[in-house]
Amino acid sequence: MTTQQSELFRQAAECDHRVKVVSDPAKKEIYRRLRDMWIWLAYEKPSLSRRAVADLAATIVEVQSVLDRGKKRTIH
Repeated sequence: MTTQQSELFRQAAECDHRVKVVSDPAKKEIYRRLRDMWIWLAYEKPSLSRRAVADLAATIVEVQSVLDRGKKRTIH
């Protein structure tokens, strides 16, 4: 496992932790989906370009940061 894959799995673990600590059922489900996205990205990383991995990771981070802040805004 590469260092980058380890980081992706660490991100997944962080989302899993948030699933356990948030009380809002909708947020729990979103964190579960984000966790699954991190895991998918970790497993697909070897077949993707560095740029694709970076772009996908940045998108997941953006969604997660909006959720973490609890701001109401549309995510594109």
